[in-house]
Amino acid sequence: MCVVAYLTLEQQLESLGARWGSVCRVVEQSGVALGRAVALWGRFDELYTSFSDWLMHAENTVSQLETVDSLSDVKLIVDQVQRLKVLNIACD
Repeated sequence: MCVVAYLTLEQQLESLGARWGSVCRVVEQSGVALGRAVALWGRFDELYTSFSDWLMHAENTVSQLETVDSLSDVKLIVDQVQRLKVLNIACD
């Protein structure tokens, strides 16, 4: 009887050890995946902040442009096109 109980306990401990090892592997894999997600989120946040700053600058620049009633005011047109080109370069 004692031998049977010992063998049963040994099997249960082996099973528990295997399940614990499986849990540890899943936790490790989840930790790696979470680390990648955090890194990607940080990069997204950087890009979002950069884009948001550029967009705010672009909106301010465009709101300051004057309406051109005729093509005769070439200097004003060229000046405004240059301002818009700077926005396009800053976006790249």
